[in-house]
Amino acid sequence: MSTGRAGAIFAVSALATLVAGVVLELSGDAAANQLGVSGIIFGATILALATSLPELSTGLQSIKQGDDNLAMSDIFGGNAFLPVLCLYLVGIAGLFTIAS
Repeated sequence: MSTGRAGAIFAVSALATLVAGVVLELSGDAAANQLGVSGIIFGATILALATSLPELSTGLQSIKQGDDNLAMSDIFGGNAFLPVLCLYLVGIAGLFTIAS
């Protein structure tokens, strides 16, 4: 595959992800309003549950196959990455707070 084609596929995929993220935010906000809860509570529960489904299915399938190493690496891998991401985002938020 040429570099140009790979770049085009990446750009289209990035645009699709951006559009899907905006649609998810808007639909999540509308669903939270329908349920009468704040967007923060909705995001912390319903959206968090929905985004954890791939890890759940991987963990269940690995246990079904008897591959305990895959199940443990799935659990610890995801849970080790999120605090690092959180610290990074807190650092970015701190930079914006200091700048303003």
